[in-house]
Amino acid sequence: MTTALTCPVCAHDVPPGPSCARCDWALSGGPWLDVDAHARRVEFHAALTAARRAFDVNAAVLAAGGDRELLRRVLTHVRGGAPEDAVRAEPAAHRTEPLAAVGALAMDLVARQGELAVVDVRLDGVAVARIDVKERYVPALTGAVRLHTWRDLMPALPQDPDELALVLAGGVGRDQRREPVELAGPALGSNVLVLHRLPGLPIPDEFVSRFSCVRLVARDEPALTASVVASWVERAPLRHDVSLVLVDVDAQGGTRPVTRTLFTAGTSAVHVPVAKLTVGAPAGGREPVVLAVVSGPAGTPPRQCVPISVARCELRPSQPHELEFRLDGPGEVTLVRPGGSPDDTTAARWPELLDDVPARYLSDADALDLVVAVELGGSAKSVEPRRKLAVDVLAHLAVHHPEPESVRVVVVGYDDHLRTRTVLRTTRGFVALRDAEDFTASLPHSEPIEPKGAPIEDVLAAACGLKWRPLPAARRLLVIGSRPPHPAVDAAIGRCPQRHDWRYLVQQLDSRHVAHAAVWDRPSWAERPNDEARLATQAWHALAGPRRPMLLSGVDAAFVVKEAKALRDAAPQAPLLFPLVLKN
Repeated sequence: MTTALTCPVCAHDVPPGPSCARCDWALSGGPWLDVDAHARRVEFHAALTAARRAFDVNAAVLAAGGDRELLRRVLTHVRGGAPEDAVRAEPAAHRTEPLAAVGALAMDLVARQGELAVVDVRLDGVAVARIDVKERYVPALTGAVRLHTWRDLMPALPQDPDELALVLAGGVGRDQRREPVELAGPALGSNVLVLHRLPGLPIPDEFVSRFSCVRLVARDEPALTASVVASWVERAPLRHDVSLVLVDVDAQGGTRPVTRTLFTAGTSAVHVPVAKLTVGAPAGGREPVVLAVVSGPAGTPPRQCVPISVARCELRPSQPHELEFRLDGPGEVTLVRPGGSPDDTTAARWPELLDDVPARYLSDADALDLVVAVELGGSAKSVEPRRKLAVDVLAHLAVHHPEPESVRVVVVGYDDHLRTRTVLRTTRGFVALRDAEDFTASLPHSEPIEPKGAPIEDVLAAACGLKWRPLPAARRLLVIGSRPPHPAVDAAIGRCPQRHDWRYLVQQLDSRHVAHAAVWDRPSWAERPNDEARLATQAWHALAGPRRPMLLSGVDAAFVVKEAKALRDAAPQAPLLFPLVLKN
């Protein structure tokens, strides 16, 4: 049986030779006469004690890493006692990285590899955090951060933490009877990042040597904990694009869910990035719009993307809106503008929520462009019923139209031709129902000049010059008046000073799909059996065509709205809950 040679200074097994290859202690020397054996034994013991002390002191300084209090405690385990000046010794300096920078590297590795084991090598042991990309492509801890003590990895190490630090640094200490065993390690997988806080300490260096991705971190940086990993995740780059789900509508009304990128892969919340996107709000507005922020590789269909956040937001129907989102983390996107709130119930229906998108959608199916013309010529008593009917028609639409926000109105009050007076009193283009109602209620009456004619032709010319919305938006003209338009040829009453031909203008409106209706406040002279009455009746029939003109004395707002076809007869289309792609 052979016994390995152990160095009395460093306590390591050494091959046969004149000196220890590790600490350079002389293991053998030439013979000497036993003339002064006692003196030589004393001298040898003193030299051995000094060598052991120096060896342990160097290890103690290395173990303390500049911590004076720790050094003081570790020195109590030095063989032979520590010299006074050992407390002032400084360890070798190592270039370390901030923990935040290493965390950024960790998140980058997770984004590329999908999983990572982070190992924190420190005096109390080896802490292991396993990070994985979850179902939302968001990195997160898999289980708790587990600490493996050095005695778990190498049972022969001492229990006392100060003596343990000394031994980790290569010292021997006062307990010299430990049997060396192989340093074990936890199963970590192939993707490992090591945070090495103990460079230069032999046992930790031996453990770290088996890994390729190692970063030196200062001891006073925070220990690896769940909260540290959470702070890394907040600043982690996106693994995939983060996008908003929209609906693209083609020229025939066919719908197709699509995504528009808000934040590209690799973006992080370090600089609090904000994304702005202008979308269209669908018509109807019967329910809040669904703003679904999803994540997935570029080009992934919306149905296969993972929802990051799903919110409901009130958007004014049929209008463009600029949305603003803020990236607060890889799985945290906040709707900044306009206001909205997360909707867990809606989010739980993803991706079945996309099944509710109608196959066809017409953005202007319920839209209405309406021109209401009111004759103001006459006494206050005669004008008031016309004005009131116009106000009632607008109020009826505000209540009964399926989408009042999609109704645009131009109100035209017309006087007689006179150079010193405005012929038309009109809104500035199309306005909302409520504004049109207020404008109509404020229209004043005026004294008539031509008893047998009014400038309706000027109203028709103004209607032809409007910017009507394209079909299928409904286009309607409603004239409420008493006297017929001025003729285009010489007759008993004067021609229009602007030389407008009202019949030609009616044809122009017909060609532009502007349906017209008329409410006639028929004067008494129009009931006589003469040419003037006959021409007036013909004119009002043409203004109302193809229907007959409604008589002011026998109608109400609901009847006029129905006759003018200002409300669609068809059932309303299925609601669209997602915002729309705006077309250039």
